[in-house]
Amino acid sequence: SAASAVIESLLPVLDNMQLGLQAAENHPEAKDVTIGFKMVDDQLKSALTEQGLEAIVPDGKRFDPNLHECISQQASDEIEEDCVIQTVRSGYRLNEKLLRAANVIVSSGPAKAE
Repeated sequence: SAASAVIESLLPVLDNMQLGLQAAENHPEAKDVTIGFKMVDDQLKSALTEQGLEAIVPDGKRFDPNLHECISQQASDEIEEDCVIQTVRSGYRLNEKLLRAANVIVSSGPAKAE
């Protein structure tokens, strides 16, 4: 649908906003500007959520190849094998239809002793 195409075209905007806000955390002198951008980010996400957009951020959850794309595996003593250690890029679905899988780092379990 047209709405789906518009929302899909806004996903890179959400990504860049997220990256910008993460970078801004290292610059406390830009706190006021960061707060403004955070408000815009929240407003945009809220408007898209009202249209049925749902972010997929599966940190700590079991890896699901239908919703997640494993870009790397890493040993972890905290996160059990086949669970997501970190979401590198959020996935999204619109009214239950997958628009984009979440890019994730998956645990390979505790590091094996050599």
